[in-house]
Amino acid sequence: MRFIWRTPVLFLLLGTVWGSSFIAIDMGLQTAPPLTFAAWRYLIAGGLLLAYSGTTTRRWLPRSGAALTEVIIIAVFLIAAYHALLYTGQLTVAAPVAAVLVNLSPIFTAIIAVLWMGQRYDRVAIAGFITGLIGVAIVAISPGVGLRVDGVGMLLIIGAGLSFAVGSLLTSTRTDGTPLLIIHGWGMLVGAALLAGGAVVTGEPVAGVTWGWSGGLALVYLAVASSIFGFLMFYELLSRIPTAELNLVGYIQPIAAAMLGWVIFGHDVALTTVLGFAVIAIGFVLVHHTSVEPVLAAHRRQVRLAQQVSLYAIDPVDPQTDQPSKTGSSSARVETAD
Repeated sequence: MRFIWRTPVLFLLLGTVWGSSFIAIDMGLQTAPPLTFAAWRYLIAGGLLLAYSGTTTRRWLPRSGAALTEVIIIAVFLIAAYHALLYTGQLTVAAPVAAVLVNLSPIFTAIIAVLWMGQRYDRVAIAGFITGLIGVAIVAISPGVGLRVDGVGMLLIIGAGLSFAVGSLLTSTRTDGTPLLIIHGWGMLVGAALLAGGAVVTGEPVAGVTWGWSGGLALVYLAVASSIFGFLMFYELLSRIPTAELNLVGYIQPIAAAMLGWVIFGHDVALTTVLGFAVIAIGFVLVHHTSVEPVLAAHRRQVRLAQQVSLYAIDPVDPQTDQPSKTGSSSARVETAD
């Protein structure tokens, strides 16, 4: 499979931007409580994304029940629950470890597909499930030299990955023609409102935060670079490469988080943490081996796949036109997103 140089550069840039998000979350949490911080991030990001959507598509609002349902699912599972658990977990778990743990999301997605949707996996995939869990166990017992590692925090971050997996499956099949920019923009705004409500309930000062330069910089970076440009880069790559390959961007994130954590905070990552991440990555490949193998074979032959591969067997769509795309899948949810 042949790619022009822009594609691998964009791939690496996306992984780096999303990996650096965990460091930015660490910085922001030093000045703002978790739910308030996440609410402000997605209030800004959702407003900017809808402004961009209105400029490019001349549409602002979801116009059907199916679109509203998708907005609610994104708001509840992919924005509010995911980020509430992730940000709260990162109060006691350092960014590189958090970046490792959220990469369990694709494995959770496959497990839920088995239990909920009746999808079947072969022995290799089942071995992948077990391998992924072993990887988590290795991270859990890691000495975490220079890192914050807490059992409750780890469970919260794993819960964030589970929430993301549920939301990904619920939105994996689109039945509405509303542009994804509008769906995700409103999902961010509604999710921000839910996070703000949670902040009020838990006694966080939603409006009375003293951000400081580091907190303000982290907030702007997460809202603009990670949420807006990350979203646009992701869907640009989705139109260029298969989903099975694009999902591997999640494994650049812990590397970027670890390197930036070392530069900014002086974190030293334990060898066992690196080993645990590698084991989780192997588990991911084993679970989705039927999707990954054709992509690797196509690279070896340097030919384009006759039929593009999707991790969840979902017909791909283009985010601008919502017409079938030549590559990728609309079900791809990598943010791991952060």
